[in-house]
Amino acid sequence: MLAIKYQLDADCAFAFKRPQDHAIASRLLNRILAVNPGHPQAHGRLGTLLATMGQQELAIEHWRSASNLDPNDSYGEGMLGWNAYLQGRYDEAIAAFQRADEIEPFNAKINLHLGLALARAGRLSAAIERFRQVLTIEPRNVDGCHNLSLALRNHGQPNEAVRFAVRAVKLTQNQSAELLISLAETYFEAGRLTDASDAAEKAANLVQTTNAKPLPQLQMLQEKLRKRVPRTKN
Repeated sequence: MLAIKYQLDADCAFAFKRPQDHAIASRLLNRILAVNPGHPQAHGRLGTLLATMGQQELAIEHWRSASNLDPNDSYGEGMLGWNAYLQGRYDEAIAAFQRADEIEPFNAKINLHLGLALARAGRLSAAIERFRQVLTIEPRNVDGCHNLSLALRNHGQPNEAVRFAVRAVKLTQNQSAELLISLAETYFEAGRLTDASDAAEKAANLVQTTNAKPLPQLQMLQEKLRKRVPRTKN
């Protein structure tokens, strides 16, 4: 029995390393389940593989099996929540993420995803608490900084939002046009127009140097700034 367990674990580990090869991964995971129908990890990962192949209903069945078979593993509930979130079923996503959080309360990813679902459901105060928890767990989490900044802006707190927008930009070493634009927008909402112009200029320069497509969001912001920021006389 021990040799079978080792082989199952080896097959499962190999399958997880080859998600890009659907045929191989699917064959290995199904082989694991043929030997051990109660293998929670195999159910969970097979569910994720099936979801990438568009087989949502079957994927959900496997995630539920993973959760039922191992109530101490948050993976199944986390994936049920993420799937519901992507489908726009935010209340369902929140419930699944809360169950995952009960299993693993100090997990940055779960808190981040729960925060996203809460924000989409309009529960901004609760979302802000979750994003703050992400940064308590992982102070250098870029997504946590960025989404906390967005939530604070939407909650009417642009001045506090600036701090986390700045942190997100610093963590990415000024190499994310998206985050620079978000910082510029946050400065703009906080009434810091000069800082907003500087951040927008950095975003525009980055877009130009990387030959990226012009970003409509940046163009709209630049137009707003041209109307608000007085031109310097020569």
